Amino acid sequence: MHKNTKKKISCLLALARPVIWDFFQSIFGSNRAKLDRYRGIVECKPGSRVLDFGCATGLAASAYEDCRYLGVDIDCAAINWAQRKYRRHKDINFICADAFELGDKDFDYILCACTGHHIDDELLIKTLEKLLSKLSKTGIIHFVDIIKTPDDSGICKFLMNIDQGQYVRNKKEYENLLSSVNTMKVVTFEARRVLDSVVKPTFLHVACTRA
Repeated sequence: MHKNTKKKISCLLALARPVIWDFFQSIFGSNRAKLDRYRGIVECKPGSRVLDFGCATGLAASAYEDCRYLGVDIDCAAINWAQRKYRRHKDINFICADAFELGDKDFDYILCACTGHHIDDELLIKTLEKLLSKLSKTGIIHFVDIIKTPDDSGICKFLMNIDQGQYVRNKKEYENLLSSVNTMKVVTFEARRVLDSVVKPTFLHVACTRA
């Protein structure tokens, strides 16, 4: 195959990947339940500054259309797709960056949803410490991630195995990990199974502030 042809195919696949991800999530991701839960746990007022860390293609953004929302992810293809989807929303913005490239911005609420299982323990601790430093004085982080349980369904185990995240943890492992974040004060630590889904995954929700 000609080198230019290979390059074009590679570019097309890169462009298509975020679209395929959105389609996959629409089937298996319990999107409606996620959006309702994300807005329910992040009890923000209209105009609040919300950071969605690890936003991927911006699926959670529609839960915060009345806020000043910033989605951040290191996957630039996903960010480009998110920018395209929300180009008509002046208070919804996206940037390709990591937690250490946010400058002097601060936020009233930070959502870190379904990102933890993509990050190893050492980097996750450093990332959470950096995110805590980006909170306003009364700000709060809502950390949400899928966790392993003994009651996981076969399809749930299958999807976790094929997911790109290599660090799916259980509740106890997260409890031990988060205790290592010295600048964090945990306010809420709860696990809940999503029953209105074919997959029936269990998600951990941790609400925390600066210590």
